[in-house]
Order: sequence, then C-alpha cells, then structure tokens
Amino acid sequence: MSLVLSILIEMESSAEDELVLSLTIEHLKEFGGWPKLEDLHQRIRQELHLRADVQESARRLAPTPFVGGGYSYLGETFAPPLEVVARIEEGRRLLECLVGFIKMAGVKYESYRGKPEVSSDEFEERLGVDPRTARAVRELMHSVPWVTDGGYSNEEGWSVTVAHEITRWDGLLDGEDLLSRLSKIRSEGEQHMAALTRAKQRMIRLDDVADHEDEKVLSRWDRLANYLETHPVIRILAVLGIPIALVVGIVSLIKV
Repeated sequence: MSLVLSILIEMESSAEDELVLSLTIEHLKEFGGWPKLEDLHQRIRQELHLRADVQESARRLAPTPFVGGGYSYLGETFAPPLEVVARIEEGRRLLECLVGFIKMAGVKYESYRGKPEVSSDEFEERLGVDPRTARAVRELMHSVPWVTDGGYSNEEGWSVTVAHEITRWDGLLDGEDLLSRLSKIRSEGEQHMAALTRAKQRMIRLDDVADHEDEKVLSRWDRLANYLETHPVIRILAVLGIPIALVVGIVSLIKV
C-alpha cells in the first residue's frame, strides 16, 4: 500500500482509479466478494485519510455497473470486468490463477464420468495458491461462462461443479487469451441482441401496419352502417313495415 500511496500524492484521476482498483482487489481477496462503493470510500477517507471520488472513479473504470443506477449512491456494488481487473499487477496474477483453474477443471472433466467437483483445497494444492487468492478466484469464475455449474462456499472454503461446457475452453493459453475470447463472446452476444432488436422492431412496424389496415376496414364498415341507418328504406322499414319499404326501394332503383 505504501507504493500506491506514494503514487497518489497528487491524487489525479488516474491515481484515484488505481487506488480504487487496488482496494477492490484487496477486498475481493479478503472477503471473496466485490465491495460496495461505501467500503472503498470508508477506507480511503477514514483509514488512508485521502480524498478520492469513488463514484466518478467507478464510472471511469466500469461504465456499466454490476447492479443499480450507474453508481448514483455509495451503496452500489463495484464489480469491474476482468479486463479492468487486469490493469494492475495483482489483478493480472489473479487472472492467471483463474486460467489455471479453468485448465485444471478441463483436465479433470476429461478423466471423469459426469460432472466432477473441484474444491478450494484441491485448487490451492494443485496450483500452490493461498486461501485469499482462492477466495478471489472463486468470485472471478462468475465472470467467465461455461466453467462451473453450481457449488457452495463458506468460511472453510468452497466447492464447485465443473460444467459440461468447460470443453469450450480447450486450448486456453493465458490471461490475454482469456480476455480475447471473452471479448469475442461479448461481441457475438451484442450482435445477436442487435439482430433480435431489429426483428422486434420489424414486427412492431408490421403490427402497426396491420392495425392501420384494420382501422381502415372498420372505418369503411362504420360508414356503410351509418349510411344504412340513414337510408330511407331502413327508416320506412322500421316505421311502416316490409311491404312499403320494398316499394320505396323499388322506386329508388327505378330513379337510379
């Protein structure tokens, strides 16, 4: 932390971002979950006695919030994406540990029947990581699809079930490769959503056209009904009966 503080003497926006991100990683390793902005704010103001706008920093680092309304209050959770986590050295180390877990889970799946489970103890032993790192990696798993299929965690550790789709990560190289693949997945997802949006808009336009045509048909029927209601034949029919109405109708036709 002393290195971070020495960088933050002027407290420029880039320095604020680095501080917020460093404290976020510390919180992730300590508690196994993402902090709220108020957690970061409290540490910066009360423990470090520095001034930093954590809300503005969060908006710069991760414009799309985890939940909430765009970091409008300090009670929102700050969960930066993996590419942001990888901006600092400790974040890159966690990213490589996550890659190590994915590889280990893939190997175990190939030598198992069904869906195997991987515990934090096994992960720590196989990759030589400490419990704090294991806690952080457990949370980072949620940022990567097709890795786990449920699990549990408590104060003693965690255990996850390996998903069948873990094989989609065959050939994964390192953290940079993981980020590249995730970027491609997001891009394809955005394209798919854009196509769905365009299809929905076309359907809405077609529905509007159909509604307009229905209104035109109904309007024609309304005009016909109004005409019939005011036609002499109809009025005579209602007052004098069918025979006289027929006579009036025949006379009307002869005049035409």
